[in-house]
Amino acid sequence: YMEKTMKEFNRLCDKVIIATNNATQKEKDLISSYGFEQYEDNREWGMHQDKIKTDLLAKVKEADWILPLDMDEQFCKEVTREVLEDLTNKGEIAWQFTIVNLYGDKNHFTHHTGIKRFWNTRFYKYMPELGLKFQEKRLHCGLGPPYAYKFAWYAPYYINHYGLMTEE
Repeated sequence: YMEKTMKEFNRLCDKVIIATNNATQKEKDLISSYGFEQYEDNREWGMHQDKIKTDLLAKVKEADWILPLDMDEQFCKEVTREVLEDLTNKGEIAWQFTIVNLYGDKNHFTHHTGIKRFWNTRFYKYMPELGLKFQEKRLHCGLGPPYAYKFAWYAPYYINHYGLMTEE
């Protein structure tokens, strides 16, 4: 699903930094083909996720807003650059989107405990003065620093998560 996510960044963002963790050369070449910057951090993902993400965010020197996605996620088609720009003018500093875990195929989502739909921050104002350190958790430390979760409001859009769609 990586290329679909790369296309999302290409259509929605001005500048993109992709964090890789034990990436293959094919994945690195794909990132390069889009002209995106790559930050490689091969520390064990299940032990150091918070540190990897904090160090990635430290590489951002200038930004207005951050749009983090996992490499198996895509916004619904209604989310455009204009929609995101409109959200930046609403007076909020962070936005949550419904994450839809596709299950079985592209037309179904799961209701199973633990992997059902949920809200999660996926768009936040870059505010170093509020802290850029991720929550200290080995796994599931979020895709933004704590302020992005604390002050987030709910956007009327969703993100499709493809990572659980097939049994594979």
